[in-house]
Amino acid sequence: MKSVTGYVNQRRLHELLRELRNAGVREIDVIEYFSQPAGISHLRLVCQDETVEKACSLMAGIGSTGTACDHCLRVVDVETNAYDGNPLQTSYGSRQTGGSYA
Repeated sequence: MKSVTGYVNQRRLHELLRELRNAGVREIDVIEYFSQPAGISHLRLVCQDETVEKACSLMAGIGSTGTACDHCLRVVDVETNAYDGNPLQTSYGSRQTGGSYA
């Protein structure tokens, strides 16, 4: 599995998300920036190895804002659980008594 991260055009975000779902991408995180001049959203998705080229192509094509940051897509391997094939969840600590985190 691969994780793909990049910045995309806010105005075309819904079209891009629809096309990514049609391409088989099921896990997508979006952070929208609401400052007027930005017009970009931070997009992170997890997809199968076979789908990564299509996902990157869609992000670069549909998601393009016409700025240099469009072409900065980061692709990394994601560890998967051998039992069920799902991405492993990263633990950021657990709540303990006294309000501290492990």
